[in-house]
Amino acid sequence: MLLGALSEDALPSVHTLIVGGDVAAPGALARWARSRRVFNAYGPSESTVCVTIEPCTITTVNPPLGRPLGGILIYLLDPWGNPVPPGIPGEIHLGGVGLARGYHRRPALTAESFVPDHLSGIPGARLYRTGDIGRHLPDGRIVYVNRIRGHAKLRGNRINLNGVEQLLRAYPTVRETLAMISVVEERQTLVAYVLTESEFEPTELRAYMAEHVAAFEVPGIIVPLPAWPLTPAGKIDRKALPDPSDSCQQAPHHKSELTPAEAVLLPIWSQLLGRVDLDVHDDYFALGGDSITALHIASRAREQGLGVEPRMVLQQRTIYSLATSAPLLSLGEQEPEHAEVALAPIQHWYFEQELPAIAHWNLSVCLKLQSALEPELLQRALDTLVEIHPALRLRFERAERGWRQSYWSAKPVPLKVLSTGPVEAAAIEAGLHASFDLSEGPLLCAVYRPHGVVGGPELQLIAHHLVVDTWSLRVLVDDFASAYTSLRDRAEIKLLREVESYRRWTERLTSLAADFVPELAYWRAVLATVSEPERLPRKGLVGERRMLVAELDADTSAFLVGEAHQAYRSRGQELLLSALAMAWQHWCGNAQLVVDMETHGREGLPGSEMDLSRSVGWFTALFPVRIEATDDWPKLIDVVKRSLRDIPNGGLGYGVLRYLHAATELRELVAPAISFNYLGRVEAPAVPALGMQLSERETGPTQAKEQPLPHTLGITLLIFAGRLRLSLVYADPAADAAMQELLDHYFAALHALAEHCRGAERGGYQSSDFSGVHLNEAELNALLGDLTEDDE
Repeated sequence: MLLGALSEDALPSVHTLIVGGDVAAPGALARWARSRRVFNAYGPSESTVCVTIEPCTITTVNPPLGRPLGGILIYLLDPWGNPVPPGIPGEIHLGGVGLARGYHRRPALTAESFVPDHLSGIPGARLYRTGDIGRHLPDGRIVYVNRIRGHAKLRGNRINLNGVEQLLRAYPTVRETLAMISVVEERQTLVAYVLTESEFEPTELRAYMAEHVAAFEVPGIIVPLPAWPLTPAGKIDRKALPDPSDSCQQAPHHKSELTPAEAVLLPIWSQLLGRVDLDVHDDYFALGGDSITALHIASRAREQGLGVEPRMVLQQRTIYSLATSAPLLSLGEQEPEHAEVALAPIQHWYFEQELPAIAHWNLSVCLKLQSALEPELLQRALDTLVEIHPALRLRFERAERGWRQSYWSAKPVPLKVLSTGPVEAAAIEAGLHASFDLSEGPLLCAVYRPHGVVGGPELQLIAHHLVVDTWSLRVLVDDFASAYTSLRDRAEIKLLREVESYRRWTERLTSLAADFVPELAYWRAVLATVSEPERLPRKGLVGERRMLVAELDADTSAFLVGEAHQAYRSRGQELLLSALAMAWQHWCGNAQLVVDMETHGREGLPGSEMDLSRSVGWFTALFPVRIEATDDWPKLIDVVKRSLRDIPNGGLGYGVLRYLHAATELRELVAPAISFNYLGRVEAPAVPALGMQLSERETGPTQAKEQPLPHTLGITLLIFAGRLRLSLVYADPAADAAMQELLDHYFAALHALAEHCRGAERGGYQSSDFSGVHLNEAELNALLGDLTEDDE
């Protein structure tokens, strides 16, 4: 696969190429043999590294496996262990030097795969049964034919079905078992039929399996049988086995079999990832998960008493693993009424802009409601938000040494109830956006319209950006709905306090500033020789802002943020940034792309387990990313993955070193003119009690017209209503045509990337998949020889 992704003209200094790890496409090695020596190598992990080798020429179409290397014994045996004649297929058995001792803590599988060697005459000698079928050519070389039964592939993962069956048989109540891949509800699933001595609990059996094998090797469906259906010849009649779709033992769909933690997590994952066919062993990234959705999952789980943190979702990657590792929830400490709060790096960045209307930069959310709200209860619910989230009590003042922020006593949240027409209401909304006073507060207000623009009631929340980010708005919407519903139903308001407050987070950041100093060299290199292409528009004001928008179709969108990640083991926004880098070089002819990347900044701090999933404040991390683009998709994806995964501490250190540390050199470097922000899934809040839906209408001027745009070009992506939406924001009308061209290039690149990831010749390990090390291609190929589970 890796060879197929490279051009034969690549690597001109490489004179000898040894290829292994998979079956080469017909003629692929011949193309490479035109200008260098090429060898086809074969060797499974159990007999490291290679056991046969075959020189290839320009006439080679389907290369043989070749002859054994020195010290290697190879036999082709029939099912009874007898050697087969030349030309007759037999299972490849390996012996001699380099043979592994066995499988760690899996004695049954070791006994089946490593058998005594009765042919060599060497006492104690063993053979490894590869599961491959081969045949001898007349000259003694070996040709690969296919695999024997017992090996299968599920969602890109290779599974030894025999090994699964052996492990199942080791379970106390299981006598016999048969494992297979079946299509259940249009989805490939690992199914295990079992004969049991007594009743058993499928959940416990799956838990037992999960302790010994990878998540994808745990059966999704377990079907108990009293006896096997047999053919007249006495063999298992596979056609007569029960349809697994009719089994009550399917892991994902039957709540009675789920653990309490799984029962909490399964509907949360299903709703946030938009999947109804979830299995507790499904991989999070393959389902389209990202770090932003992980915040949603953590927040929802904590509301139900499960102590899930975003990093746990990203690390555990399955509902099963997450459920077994999530503790019960612990509450945070009560915040003081009055206290000074250190500025976060992003707040320093904000004040550094020297904005002419510094109190007018807001975030806003407008919600359509199914039924009217009672103004008195609405006011009480809004005031509850200030009680629960102390960042909403922040006030700001400009002192001699710069801006400062501190907690002050809570004030009622300003609420406007509007029954006026749309023109008058728009003017009032605009006035509210410009009404904040940083020194007096509060910095949150609300507008309620019993008869909204489209006829139904609407609620709009407006908050200054200094005290909230986009994630905070989601937390506030959920908490408001919960508080209002409790008040309406005359029930006790049960809102959880923040586990970690904004104040404790900024204090922790400040105290760790010196720990980030080793990152200075990294950030200097990223910002070295940043240059703007001539085609970029001029920088302008908010009042001059222009926006271009495009949307991908739902199928391509779902694929790019989900299944496409399996092709190159990518995650999050790596593919989206790869497509931008491809579009960028086609648009401006410059392979170098340097952007200011925005992330939610809530990943956690070095050496700290701070849970910020329910915290309100401005946590955004803003840091530069440099990409050196190429026209080759596999290479480009590898570059982007490496660029993002090499970023230390999720980019937090850049802002800390720039604003919280005595070193000033980062402040003197030129910052990127382009911003890149992937917001993830922006869907309607799940609040059935109030029937909330996100409104897309304009909610008033969130920024003053005279404010300068922070970047010359802003690129934002999000998933809304199942579609990937791209937007470009700029201020220069003379650049309309150029910006449309860039958007078209980006749109085309996303489609091309999706098609590439769907293709047959794709995937495989890349150097970026090995964290903490940097491998060249030769080193990677050598490593893959050790890692591969198959031995073609």
